Amino acid sequence: MSDASSRNRSAFLWFRVFFNCRFYYAIYAVLFLDYGLSAAQFAILNAVWAVAIILLEVPSGALADQLGRKNLVVFAAILMVIELVVLCIAPVNAAWTFPLLILNRVLSGAAEASASGADEALAYEAMPELQRDEAWADLTGKVMKVQSFGMMLTMATGALVYDANAVNKALSWIGITSSFAQGETLKWPLYLNAITAIGALIAAL
Repeated sequence: MSDASSRNRSAFLWFRVFFNCRFYYAIYAVLFLDYGLSAAQFAILNAVWAVAIILLEVPSGALADQLGRKNLVVFAAILMVIELVVLCIAPVNAAWTFPLLILNRVLSGAAEASASGADEALAYEAMPELQRDEAWADLTGKVMKVQSFGMMLTMATGALVYDANAVNKALSWIGITSSFAQGETLKWPLYLNAITAIGALIAAL
């Protein structure tokens, strides 16, 4: 297998893991409600995210033809970084909270649409033609396993660091006395996700 194929296989795996494994997924609804949103506003956010993906799915395919799949995957990773930055800086229960979270959902939907299919095509087309089907089946199986493990790990970690009581207990077990309040640990899963967003960008590049 060529160096380009091996590099793309590895990059595809890590991009998928960093892009899809979100620390805040386990506490997704609670987190957004903690920002001070109502149940109706939370529903609107989900609708905006879904509509953004649907509306941008077809244009992203045309962009892939014009700009190239590599550029589109990099663009998706950049959008993910911006998406997480917006989520991290959004204030809790303020006038700008809901508009910023709407922006976050639009960026997230655009990132999902941009990455959809383009990352797979880059990895698939770099594989040697004679071994392509077998190599692709092997790669997708490996990606599913690593991604499933990554999702369980990140969600469990995100739920742990979100909970101030769990953080304080965990730190006390290693001899560190702390008294973090829930408002202080609220965004910790998001900060961790901002780091993995940078990982997705590095993998895309």
